[in-house]
Amino acid sequence: LMTESALKLEPIQVSQALPEQAFEYLRAIIVEGGYLPGHKLPIEPELARSLNISRSTLRAALNRLEVEGFIARKRGVGTFVIGPTPFHVDAGIEKLHSDTEIITSRGHRVGTAEIHIAAALADSEVAAKLRLAEGEPVTIVDRLRTADDRPFCWDSNIFPAKYLPASTKPETLGLSLFKYTTEKLGLHIGHAVTYLVPVLCDELLSQKVKVPVGSPMLQRVQVHHTRENDAVWLSRIWYPEHVASWHVVRTR
Repeated sequence: LMTESALKLEPIQVSQALPEQAFEYLRAIIVEGGYLPGHKLPIEPELARSLNISRSTLRAALNRLEVEGFIARKRGVGTFVIGPTPFHVDAGIEKLHSDTEIITSRGHRVGTAEIHIAAALADSEVAAKLRLAEGEPVTIVDRLRTADDRPFCWDSNIFPAKYLPASTKPETLGLSLFKYTTEKLGLHIGHAVTYLVPVLCDELLSQKVKVPVGSPMLQRVQVHHTRENDAVWLSRIWYPEHVASWHVVRTR
């Protein structure tokens, strides 16, 4: 293991001076212990010069390292290595838990960085899943969820307008839609039908969860039902591959 003071960075070849390759190179150094947790990285001009890349390329690589939990940036102080193991949540989906419960149960701080509420009309797909007539009023709740102030997922939730009017104030929803439907709407969710769909990050998701366009993501499509089997809401949630994974315990 090289000491921090002895670590010599090798320039990245010009033909390879892309954010992805700069990210992979720096990540490998951190994972292999070249930079130890707590180590302060060189300032950006010096680091870019050592790697023979532009500052914009370096900045894109550092942004991804920060999003994935390898480094932390402190304004006016510098950029520090967190460690070789990035933030990642792995959870089973046998039991119906909210993302709020999953994040907090692992000791992380959950938050909502963005929330938008809008009125819409159910298209054929939404109508079928929520057992509505096509064109019936629905309310869409889009949110950017965070864990320890880092993007965790982007979710889009569709409720029949009879349950959640579009005039609902965002601040009244709180952190958990499960808790809101139980305590405010008096609807107790008994089960959900879930589909896991691999997708690629598009421009909107890239802006929201801060991963490159084309990155692998996992979409969870879920319809929540009451104990009486009434459909309450449809959620579509997009998770960056490095942030969350889901498993099922199968027995026989």
